[in-house]
Amino acid sequence: MSILAVMRPVVLLNRFCRLMVLSGFLVPGAADAAAPVQTDNTRLAQRELFRAAWHAAARRDWTAVAEAEDGLGDYPLRPWLEAERRRQTPLLVPADEMAAWLDRYSGWPFHRRLQRQWLRALAAAGDDAALLRYGTAETDPEVQCAVLMAKTRLPGAPQDLADRARALWRRGAPHPAACDPLWNWLRQGPGIDDELLWTRFLLALDGGHPALAAQLARDLDDSHRPWAERRLAVALRPQEGLRQSGKWPAAPQALEIVEWGLARLIRDDVDQALALWPALAAGPHLDPAAQARLQQNLALYRALRLAPDAIDRLDRALAAAAGSAPDTSLLVWRARVMLAERNWAEVIATIDRLPGDERSSPRWRYFRARALAEIDAAAGLPALAELAAEPHYYGFLAADRSAAPYTLCEDVTDVSPALARAVAANPMLQIALELFHVGLLDDARAAWRSALRGAAEPARIAAAALAHRHGWHESAIGTLSATNSGRRFYTWRFPLAHRADVVREATFRLIDPALVFGLIRAESAFAAEARSRAGALGLMQLLPATARLVAARENWAAPEAPALYEPATNIRLGTAYLEELATHVEAGLPWLLAAYNAGPDIVEEWRRNRRELPGDIAIETLPFVETRDYVANVLAYATVYDWRLNGDTLPLSARLGLAGSKTPRRQAACPPENTAVAAAITAQ
Repeated sequence: MSILAVMRPVVLLNRFCRLMVLSGFLVPGAADAAAPVQTDNTRLAQRELFRAAWHAAARRDWTAVAEAEDGLGDYPLRPWLEAERRRQTPLLVPADEMAAWLDRYSGWPFHRRLQRQWLRALAAAGDDAALLRYGTAETDPEVQCAVLMAKTRLPGAPQDLADRARALWRRGAPHPAACDPLWNWLRQGPGIDDELLWTRFLLALDGGHPALAAQLARDLDDSHRPWAERRLAVALRPQEGLRQSGKWPAAPQALEIVEWGLARLIRDDVDQALALWPALAAGPHLDPAAQARLQQNLALYRALRLAPDAIDRLDRALAAAAGSAPDTSLLVWRARVMLAERNWAEVIATIDRLPGDERSSPRWRYFRARALAEIDAAAGLPALAELAAEPHYYGFLAADRSAAPYTLCEDVTDVSPALARAVAANPMLQIALELFHVGLLDDARAAWRSALRGAAEPARIAAAALAHRHGWHESAIGTLSATNSGRRFYTWRFPLAHRADVVREATFRLIDPALVFGLIRAESAFAAEARSRAGALGLMQLLPATARLVAARENWAAPEAPALYEPATNIRLGTAYLEELATHVEAGLPWLLAAYNAGPDIVEEWRRNRRELPGDIAIETLPFVETRDYVANVLAYATVYDWRLNGDTLPLSARLGLAGSKTPRRQAACPPENTAVAAAITAQ
């Protein structure tokens, strides 16, 4: 039977803002704070007209834009069309008129990009007067270069102009071509000395720009260039470069390069670093302080692998730091290695050495209580029972070990009608919601953040309720997660969006729907248009290449990338991929989730020395903090969704595959009411 089948259970108010205070949707009272918004037909028609106008603006079809604008009336997003017109044709209006228009909309989401585009256009047109009048505070590097270049043409150039140009030049990334005139002026006049060249060379290499670093190295003088070439060699071919370091002359630069290169190699390939360590430690360049720092790095990266020598190396590194505050990461990984060895007394002793904030975190409270219970069940029970009152991953695990109910209880505190009306009347919140509905999501998020900046917690909770009613779950989740009392509004924090699609596709694949909901919650927070830095798309964050492979194996048409933003398509492909992944990762649900996050190949490598570990300890010792937290979050979210769907929940310990966890489904109970918070939300 597959592991998935095992888990399956049954203040800005201007002319148009004043007109839109209550337009487009009904303000909820206390009784219907979670009800979906009812949008009138006029507002729906305005949204369609705006979308048509926005697409026409992208085509520069200003006639079509004007025709659409005629039907928009007092629609709050009209300024976006004018901003886009001005962005694409920034020099069609006089500079003072553009500046006044920008001042009128200062702080609005489009303001920054329009101002940047306008100032760049002024620079390209050679309008020094306007550029110096309006652009001196701009932080865009291209505009900064243009402003400084304009100042070089003034009759009395500022005395600090060269220093300001050098400060701009020294950044460790390539500059835009528009900056070239300023650099030519700097080289031909005030000059760029070798110390500044060397500084930028180091910044470029550390910033991941080796081509720029190589270019800068060629301009260095004879005293700096050889060391730059050695550092480049170590960066590009670390093992060979470090082996050659024994032939380098003794100098402070040699120590710096060897330590820098070896630290990078330890991070990337600790086994290769260990192979080089004896020769480098005995060589002429590493002083005792550098060796101690590198020994700490070696200890940490050996601990990440749960290597046999990890504890010995960690203890030697900790002993070397005696007399000063120990590195927290050394102690944290000592505790993890001791967990893997099931040395419960040392787990407790190590946790007790952690700094107070770290020691009191749910993670270490749980593992300390777990270790204590392994030594003496009765002694560990009070701490486990106390932690079980907290509704999170470690609290659920503690509840399973102490036979306490899960602390899950929907907050029934009503948002007062007065507070709901006040929040719904916030013009920038209304703008944010309209931007969400028409698909301008980056601007929507910026407007939402701006509207809630400095807001009190009850107002934030009311705003989250409003976002939930509009189907903007990502915003409701993020807003509530940044509060204290709002975390108990489970309907809003754990929405059942796309329920029909999730239940249908999960059931077809014999997957627990709660697991799919939990995965979506962790991957995208229900933002259908989510895109990761790696290019993963949609609710379940699928890479287009992965989606095409899944579709091919299912004999479906290959999806184009935009199709992955469609919830039904994404859920269909995502659940199929999850089922497929389960056939390759037959080690239990935690490892399946780890593979979904980090990839099956690296997870198989991690499993080699974690096969016999209990699920909670195996996950706690994963080398990647992102994957470690991801697995814990998905499991906790799945637990909440199980409760939301069914009224009770499968024990989280059962999802982890922990021994002795084959217990009946768990009930949930409410904690004592927070009457002060409830009163604040109700009264305002």
